[in-house]
Amino acid sequence: MILHDYDSITGEYLGSSKAQANPKVEGEFLPRANSTEKKLPSYGDGEKPVFNNNKWVVLKDHRGKTAYNANDRDDLYVVEELGELKKGFVL
Repeated sequence: MILHDYDSITGEYLGSSKAQANPKVEGEFLPRANSTEKKLPSYGDGEKPVFNNNKWVVLKDHRGKTAYNANDRDDLYVVEELGELKKGFVL
């Protein structure tokens, strides 16, 4: 069985690995904290799966990029969180 690990605070996908077999019960696996066996959704560049409300969602990942206000190019910020840009801002 493959488990998908996620951050305990943000729910951000961290990676996947095999679950450890339960040494006491053949055919059972030991659960890990902050992991799920629910299938990961498809995602591409600039996106990141997040486990939220017991399901996977895919959010935009512009972290580390600079966004600016479409009406005032002097108003800018470095994106630090997953999700959509602030309203009125573009990369």
